[in-house]
Amino acid sequence: MNTDLAVLRLVFSFHVVDQIMRADDWIDPLEIDWVQRRFPLEQLQAHGLVDDAHQLTDLYRELLSEALIRLPAELHEHQKTELALTFFDSAMADGQLEPNEQAQLEAAANLLGLPMARLHDALHHSDVVGEVDLGEPEV
Repeated sequence: MNTDLAVLRLVFSFHVVDQIMRADDWIDPLEIDWVQRRFPLEQLQAHGLVDDAHQLTDLYRELLSEALIRLPAELHEHQKTELALTFFDSAMADGQLEPNEQAQLEAAANLLGLPMARLHDALHHSDVVGEVDLGEPEV
């Protein structure tokens, strides 16, 4: 497949956000609202990622596999950083960054090939961080 990178970014982003939302075993209504605004059902259906029963499709799974291969190689670091900031924003949708959410965020950055030091720098310089203790990046 040679899918458009924008579609692969959408699929990967949806996957990571889903993992972050499920990380703390409780999905807050604020998180649900964030996901619905960021990933409208109509958009997911238009790309064939979700069927009429709102279930993920085989195409979604195929595109996720493609995304995991292509995004680390084809995205520039600033694009990877933008994705990571979106993931952080999703983790903070309920106003708290839980340890399991942070672990998912770091795993996503790792999958993208985004160095932890770069992720931490981007988070510290963004307006989404606020009063969150991110700790020091592991070297």
